[in-house]
Amino acid sequence: MTIDHIDEQISGSGCIAQVHKAKIRIRSADNTEQQLTVALKVRHPQIPEIIEQDVSIMTNIAWLIDKIPMFHFLDLPATVKQFSDFLESQIDLRTEAKTLEQFRENFKKFPRFQFPEPYWASDALLIESWEQGDSITKYCGTDEGVALSAMGLQAFLKMAIQDNLIHSDLVNLH
Repeated sequence: MTIDHIDEQISGSGCIAQVHKAKIRIRSADNTEQQLTVALKVRHPQIPEIIEQDVSIMTNIAWLIDKIPMFHFLDLPATVKQFSDFLESQIDLRTEAKTLEQFRENFKKFPRFQFPEPYWASDALLIESWEQGDSITKYCGTDEGVALSAMGLQAFLKMAIQDNLIHSDLVNLH
């Protein structure tokens, strides 16, 4: 795989990473080259260190609150530990690639739902198919918006009840 071009403009940004549109060249099994438009999801610098610092602060506060007898039942140290483990898994973009593969499998009988195809991942970089879309605000207050809401609810319920696997990226699109 060769990266031919990376758009310097950020296509989207979330808590953990930002996305850039790019062009890559890949060689297929029959030895022919193909150029693809992809999304490069790049983890923000210092995210592991920032999360480690935040979790340390939360751990210390939880420990202090746990010393107050009336709050001991909350078991805040265990809650912070569980939250910390979850955050650690989310900052490794290989986890996101595996989740995308699972979503693609879970929704393969539902062609109206699309998930990016992961091509390659490391802990700080995920290369996935570029999926063109519109901002949801375009559909607010329209009949199409109502239909999209119903589709979103259907997808959420499938994830939560049938698949027991939920993931969402809250993205600020420019």
